[in-house]
Order: sequence, then C-alpha cells, then structure tokens
Amino acid sequence: MDITFVCDKCGQQIAIDEAGAGLQVQCPKCGHSLTVPVISRVPNPTPSIVFVPPPPATEPAKSKTVSPLRKILGGVFVMIILGAFLAYQYRGRLTSYNKTDWNSLPLDEVKKRAEANDRAAQSTLGYRYGSGLGVPKDDAAAVKWYRKAAEQGNAYGQKNLGWMYENGLGVAKDEAEAVKWFRKAAEQGNADGQCNLGWMYENGLGVAKDEAEAVKWYRKAAEQGNAYGQNNLGKMYENGLGVAKDEAEAVKWYRKAAEQGNADGQNNLGKMYANGLGVAKDEAEAVKWFRKAAEQGVH
Repeated sequence: MDITFVCDKCGQQIAIDEAGAGLQVQCPKCGHSLTVPVISRVPNPTPSIVFVPPPPATEPAKSKTVSPLRKILGGVFVMIILGAFLAYQYRGRLTSYNKTDWNSLPLDEVKKRAEANDRAAQSTLGYRYGSGLGVPKDDAAAVKWYRKAAEQGNAYGQKNLGWMYENGLGVAKDEAEAVKWFRKAAEQGNADGQCNLGWMYENGLGVAKDEAEAVKWYRKAAEQGNAYGQNNLGKMYENGLGVAKDEAEAVKWYRKAAEQGNADGQNNLGKMYANGLGVAKDEAEAVKWFRKAAEQGVH
C-alpha cells in the first residue's frame, strides 16, 4: 500500500510505499526535505471474559465404569486439542515476528536480512536505494534488490521492478518487461500494479493497445481506493474509452480521487462542474476544485 501526502512547501502530491514511512525524502518538485508520515494502526480490542455460573446442584450421579478403549480415545482427543492449541500459539508468534516494522530497522539490519533472502527486506532495500533513503541513490542497486524480491513473489518488488523497466532506471528501458512485472503484481491484487498495467494497455506500451483491458485494470485499482486508478477510470468513462460513455460515472470516480487529494482528479472534477457534465453546472464548486488542484501545481 502507498502513503500519499503533500509537500508543505510547494503542495506537490507525493506517493511513497508504506515501507518508506517515517523516513526522510525530498520533494521531486522543489527539493524540500520531508518526513514520510507514519500510519498508525489500532490494535484489536482484547476480548472480554464472560463468567458462566455453575449449574444448579443436583443429586450425585451414579458412578459409571469407563472401558479401557474409552480412556484411550479420550486421551487421544485431549492430545489433539492440546496440539492444535500449541500450534495456534506458535503460529501466532510467527505471524507477529513477520510483521516487521521495516522503517524502524537500521540499514545494516535491512541489508543483513535482504542478504539472508528475506523478500520483504529485499524490496525495502531496493526502495531505499531507488529513493536515496539513508543511502546514496543508486538505481542499479535498486533494480538488483527489487528483482530478488520480485522473483520470490513479492508484489511490491514486482511493481517497482516494472516501474524501473518502464522508465529505464538502473536498467535498459523495456516496456514489454515492465508489463510482465506489472502484471505479476496486479494479479496478486497490488493496486499500483493494477493501475500501471491499465496505463500500459491504454497507451499500447509494451502490449497491444486495448482500452477495455485498461478499464478492467483501472477498475480493480479504483475499487481498492487507488486514487490514480479512480482518476483514470473517470477519464475512460468521460471519453467513452473501453466503456460506454457515462459522464455521471466519470464524476463519481473523479470525486473519489479528488477527495483523496489527487490533483488530476480535482482538476477534472472542477472541469465537470464548470461545464455541467454529469453534474449540475456549479461555477463556485468548479472554482473550489480548480483551486485545490492549482495549489498542487496542476492547472
């Protein structure tokens, strides 16, 4: 999942992998130094303990003779229940251990785990090299670690490796290879991978142009709350690309993107209000959304 925030100096919207939370980055527009916000998660509440009163007293039951077979079966049953309980507890400890806060780990520890073939550490290390977080920016090193993570099935590594191939960063530009890795991430449900794959289909980059396929992947990303996917899906509805033209549906998706702070979504929503497309014409509302977009540098 990406963290989206705005530069407090120039208003540029910045999207950063969750792995970068708490680290220092530079605004790509003005170079201002920023701290990536940390998402706080609220732990699950502790279940309450309910006291069940004992049943009312009754006459003592007559003793029964238990056969040896019954005793054996009863013991087996107890062992099965105890084994299941211990397995559950052990699995819980493993799950807690795997929920590593990568942002709190020093670089040497991330490197150590990455070299021990931990795919999450490899993806994190690639991101640090690609973004210059705590290390000199090194696109070739980023590609190296993204690839190691991607080849182990890490969706973030796959998506980011696709981005490096699409833009020729640290590796020769290869749009077909970018499509390959975007698809692997997208098929795992990674929203950024889905949005990027939709973009490749819409523009015929590394794959035959297919607007209906673009709509399919934009929708998957949009329904997961991806603001870029929402804005792009709105554009497809507004222009009838790969889907029947529906300006009201376009407004719906532009609004979802705009309300998340997506500057293109805000600008597009302003345009729909200004022209009365899919929504009642409202120049004041148009100005409101145009202003929000302009404050982020989109006109």
